[in-house]
Amino acid sequence: MFKYLLILCLPIAFIGCTQVDRIGEKDIVDYSGNWNNTDSRMVAEEMIKDSLEQYWITEFFKSKKTEPVVIIGSVVNNSAEHINVQTFTKEIERAFVNSRKIRVVANSLESPELRAELQKIKKHARADTIKKVKQETGADFILMGVINDIVDREGGNRVQSYQVNLELINLENHEKSWIGQKKINKVVKKRKFGF
Repeated sequence: MFKYLLILCLPIAFIGCTQVDRIGEKDIVDYSGNWNNTDSRMVAEEMIKDSLEQYWITEFFKSKKTEPVVIIGSVVNNSAEHINVQTFTKEIERAFVNSRKIRVVANSLESPELRAELQKIKKHARADTIKKVKQETGADFILMGVINDIVDREGGNRVQSYQVNLELINLENHEKSWIGQKKINKVVKKRKFGF
């Protein structure tokens, strides 16, 4: 009886097995055609390269004699998919900071926690370690953007297109100092079995 039960349960045990393979950061794996880590990386790379090579940084430095200060604002996802925009905005922020050409300040999501911590320090820390209030660095520019998508579908096939636009806007005069754009187009074909 036990042998028969084992024979019946063995295939069920193998069906439930999961295999996980590690892939490289730049490997392209695209099962669904939806937004994925490759798209996020491509957007970050394009926007970083373009924004750091444009004249707005040099122009600002010439007039102000200091590096521009940027705050990361909202990037609105108007696509039909859930897209976590921080997967590429944090990469852009990291590149800005590490370039030493641009300074970055905490955004509206980070600032409340920092201010609360400052109040806690003021109340509980030793006097010689208390940080002064009203010492935040004001931003010169805000990075804002939008993600749009277009889907063209016929039968089981579709073309999935994304367009990401990012803009650096001067906070003092509201002039747009840099506009970056990245388009991603994917052809997704439904496979027919037996062919």
